Amino acid sequence: MTEEQFKNESIWRGHVEEARKHPKSISAYCRDRGISRSGFNYWQKRLGAQSLQRKRTPAEVAVKRRPSAFIPVELLPFVPVSKSGPQLPDPKWVAELILHLTSDMIRSCR
Repeated sequence: MTEEQFKNESIWRGHVEEARKHPKSISAYCRDRGISRSGFNYWQKRLGAQSLQRKRTPAEVAVKRRPSAFIPVELLPFVPVSKSGPQLPDPKWVAELILHLTSDMIRSCR
């Protein structure tokens, strides 16, 4: 290892250690120090410091709440199939079911 490589490694090792102790995120640490996040990630991986990455506190982790997946369903008594063929569900009920199932997708597209 050349002197230049040793100097770079020791500088980046210091950055990785400091970032682990930084009160904010690693991105914030990099912004504060004027270093690129991709460069930091490269050296962190090269130095085998994945385990040194600071763990986030629960307050820092964004939690996405999902609406309940519960769909009220009305159970109908068994009705034998008539000779004219199977009975299809009410079209209005099918439309409401489809709207309910796709409402999250529709909201996210807006």
